[in-house]
Amino acid sequence: MASMNGCPYTKVACFSLSISPPWAMSTLVMSPLTLSRQRQSPSSLNQRLAVFLRGAFILFFLLTTVAATPTSGCGCDLPVGQSPGAPSVQVPFQQSSGVNRTYLIHIPKNYNQNTPAPLVLNFHGRGRNNIYQEFLTGFSRPDWNPNAIVVYPQGIKDRWQGDPESLNVDDVGFVSDLISSISHKYCLDSKRIYATAKSNGGSLVNQLACDFRLSTQIAAFAPVSAALYLPGVSEKECSDYIRRSASFPCSPGRIEIPILEFHGFEDDTIPLEYAPGTKNEGIITHYAIKNWSHDWPSRNSTVDTLKTTSIDATPMIMAFFNKHVL
Repeated sequence: MASMNGCPYTKVACFSLSISPPWAMSTLVMSPLTLSRQRQSPSSLNQRLAVFLRGAFILFFLLTTVAATPTSGCGCDLPVGQSPGAPSVQVPFQQSSGVNRTYLIHIPKNYNQNTPAPLVLNFHGRGRNNIYQEFLTGFSRPDWNPNAIVVYPQGIKDRWQGDPESLNVDDVGFVSDLISSISHKYCLDSKRIYATAKSNGGSLVNQLACDFRLSTQIAAFAPVSAALYLPGVSEKECSDYIRRSASFPCSPGRIEIPILEFHGFEDDTIPLEYAPGTKNEGIITHYAIKNWSHDWPSRNSTVDTLKTTSIDATPMIMAFFNKHVL
């Protein structure tokens, strides 16, 4: 239940500040200051430097102010039991259709109720849960993610829409409702909402990228070992599609959809078959990893496997997300 001032579960007044989070600063490229080789007095040089720095600061402030689009949750206190950098919390949630769901939420250590933060939606694989996904992916680690709120939704019967056994499940609607609810409770930058997942969860991420409305709300997507189901095609029939292209129903609301994807050559759960890439100006990036199976790429062992590889997918995904703003 929301309070009279618009903040759920709080008594403070809401207000909005259009200020970019600290991590947005890295997206700005400032030209280095070039000083003349002519002889100048120290005071003259200092004055010019001071004027330049003041001008640069004003320009930087204006650019970062425009960059963020705060949600209505800015200015609201965190719900009871949640605090920046604290352990993640399970939250009950009801879809607009009346279906009861849950999600795990992590508040980053640098969260400020008046500074719009990015939001990362992180979906687990089939047969797993949101707690497993948090441990597996490490998106709640402060060294990899000090600034973004991370929400780990829970799938019905531990799977997601698109799975042949998830009939009559509206997870696309669930995500839409979830974004709306979290935007009202927390201070988010609505231009910096992202989605990542593993395996079966990657199927849902693919559907979100193809959804007319949600593709305009989520800035970038990063599935790992994604299961991309063909609607109406059985597992037996699926073998007929190997080594040739297949058509997916996809009607995004914008032209360029940034996608970063990881897949192992040795994946025997979702075997990797691919065709030559096409020019996409870096909008779509795919990592095909040798000697890697159906696991989250990591240089250290994970709850998935004791094996390791040469890359850590999570910080690479965060870096990819940081480059893309709606």
